[in-house]
Amino acid sequence: MNTTFTFDDVTSVSLEKLEHARRHLQVIDFLERQRLAALAEHRMFDVEAIDQQISMHAEKLRAVNEDGDKQQRRDGAAQRQGGYYVKSTDEQQDIPLAVFRVSQAATIRPASRSILIITDPREHCFSAYAIFEFPSALRGTVDLHIRLEVLKGRIGAGWFRNGEWVSRCIPRLGPHLINVRFDAQAAEGGQLIVDNNWNEGASHVCIHELIARCTWDKKS
Repeated sequence: MNTTFTFDDVTSVSLEKLEHARRHLQVIDFLERQRLAALAEHRMFDVEAIDQQISMHAEKLRAVNEDGDKQQRRDGAAQRQGGYYVKSTDEQQDIPLAVFRVSQAATIRPASRSILIITDPREHCFSAYAIFEFPSALRGTVDLHIRLEVLKGRIGAGWFRNGEWVSRCIPRLGPHLINVRFDAQAAEGGQLIVDNNWNEGASHVCIHELIARCTWDKKS
């Protein structure tokens, strides 16, 4: 049974759906390896049972995709593109912290000129995200400067696209100024993600400032 799925199959920008899709992909990958082992040992009964499990998870993955498509159609084209528009300029651009959204298991609390994010208590789970729009006809480098302070635990912050980290920082306790840098070609379809990188419960991080800078040149 040749079943191949990637995050390209999941079109929803919902953080919860992204988590569900990732879990189904991990299970399918594990089952595919189990199936190959069963084939090598001529355990055809096990192969049949594994095929059924793969089909079940594949259907659930397709359901995630279909739900995302339906939600996007309801929201409309403008809502689908969503996000905060980042200009194509060498000048720094202050991004309002209201751009951040959190998953159901995480919490966001506004503070004086900053926001406090309490992550999902599960390790490596996506907890907060921000979506941006970029000029489509430009190229170069994008820098997202984030001034933050990790108050408890440890987080990860980076640019996530097509099921993988393009750029990621893992600041420990204390104040930090981190820079998430990625090539303009990786901008479209990506998200700025904050995840919990601690195995002892929820992490707490206060984000004070988010600045974007695009050093892009027009295509010739």
